[in-house]
Amino acid sequence: MKVDEPKLVMINWIAPPSPNPDWEFVEDLEQPLLSHCVSVGWLVWDSDECKGLTPTLAENELEGDKQLLGLLNIPMGAITNFAVLENEGAFLPLKRSTI
Repeated sequence: MKVDEPKLVMINWIAPPSPNPDWEFVEDLEQPLLSHCVSVGWLVWDSDECKGLTPTLAENELEGDKQLLGLLNIPMGAITNFAVLENEGAFLPLKRSTI
């Protein structure tokens, strides 16, 4: 389900290798190399099946609508550790700065 207030989180998870597009002989199969990943981002989706992270959040200056750029969905079965990082009030409405 969609998260109302995104939290900054760190997720350790295991990613399987990409499928091999070529034919292989079964007797030649070897142990696949799994990637042990660490992802940090804003938790925008949280369900029993997966957690969704985005590295970038934005807020529309005129209407206050939040937008995200890039979404990584991690299946719950692949997650080995989950931590909420200290971020109280981290996603505040953006203010235009003058340089």
